Amino acid sequence: QTEPYLAGLFTPLPDVVTREKEAEALARSVEALFGRIIELAPYLPEELLLAAANAETPSALANLIASTIRLKTEEKQQLLDQLSTFGLFVAFALVSLVSLALVP
Repeated sequence: QTEPYLAGLFTPLPDVVTREKEAEALARSVEALFGRIIELAPYLPEELLLAAANAETPSALANLIASTIRLKTEEKQQLLDQLSTFGLFVAFALVSLVSLALVP
């Protein structure tokens, strides 16, 4: 259906937690990187720091970050396509480090 708007179907996927302890540790590191990006990016409100700190699961944190950072749609989709939270954090950490390296 295209009128009055596009419609689609989706299938929810469960979170895949394969490395729970490592994912928790990586979540803390990614949260710190995200905090640095919030400090440097004028388009990100400081309230995101509180939202990130209050994320109840690594998956919730990963989805918050992926939905708020400025990336091309294809890049965001690649992040969100990660089937495991651990994989998403690794991908985000790499994107963050590249982003921080580009900031003067």
